Amino acid sequence: MSPKRPNLLTILGGLKLSAVLSPFALALNEEAQAAKAEGMRLWGIHQWEKMQPPLEIAAEIGDEGVICVLLKYRFDQLQRRVFNLPLNPQQQ
Repeated sequence: MSPKRPNLLTILGGLKLSAVLSPFALALNEEAQAAKAEGMRLWGIHQWEKMQPPLEIAAEIGDEGVICVLLKYRFDQLQRRVFNLPLNPQQQ
């Protein structure tokens, strides 16, 4: 019996591949670099909701590290919902 929808690894692999093949993946412009710096700063101080918009700017340009951070964050969100875990990891 074949699955009706692609599994998570296929989706993540496709997103990663599309970022690598993007012509913009070679370098970040100044705006994307500033957005990445701000997003990573927010990520470092656990401001997960605030980090997404700036990191998405850098992810659209094709920054692989930022794409990985966003995918991990979204996977963690999904995992918390599935296993009914608190949103703040310090609450565990």
